[in-house]
Amino acid sequence: MLFLRIAWIVGQAGIGTTIAIIFLSGVVCVITALSLSAICTNGVLQGGGVYYIVSRSLGAELGASVGIIFAFANSVAASMNTIGFCESLNALLKSNGLKIIDNDVNDVRIVGAIALLVMCVICAIGMDWETKTQNILIIIIVVAIFNYIIGVFVGPLNDTAKAQGFVGISLENAKKNFGTDFRYDENQYHDFFSVFAMYFPAVTGVQAGANI
Repeated sequence: MLFLRIAWIVGQAGIGTTIAIIFLSGVVCVITALSLSAICTNGVLQGGGVYYIVSRSLGAELGASVGIIFAFANSVAASMNTIGFCESLNALLKSNGLKIIDNDVNDVRIVGAIALLVMCVICAIGMDWETKTQNILIIIIVVAIFNYIIGVFVGPLNDTAKAQGFVGISLENAKKNFGTDFRYDENQYHDFFSVFAMYFPAVTGVQAGANI
């Protein structure tokens, strides 16, 4: 979500409001992480992740409720991230004139099924492999972020990039896009809260460390 929607969010909310959204999201994550850290220091932790922590600290009833909701939340997050990955890969294939079947929903289904199968295999092998896979993925994410930053400073390399709206660093362009410009898109008129809801999933997952 961080890579797929940040440009759309800046287009709707502007640079200033986007910075505010990122700051508020960071505050929520920090408060959640501090609360989780406070609960973790109540005793020696064993297997079970967030469910074990909450159930041993706040009671089995509340722990079971949180565990069920957390399981559903992980399922939704996995499906959302899988669809985002499939749509990004589909767009990349389409831009290079490649396709599996139709460059549309069928390609998304095929890639999504393969991605889910790979994730199931990794989880079935064991947490050690899952942790090693996360280390590889974090390297890929860091490389992608640096690639994004370098691309901004390098700027457009040809007229095609300029025609698509990529102008590189421009103070004039930043001034034009600093304020909000909420518009009707995807069958609804967007405001601060709808844009915030679109960005917030990009910073979730702070419980991942507790589940290892």
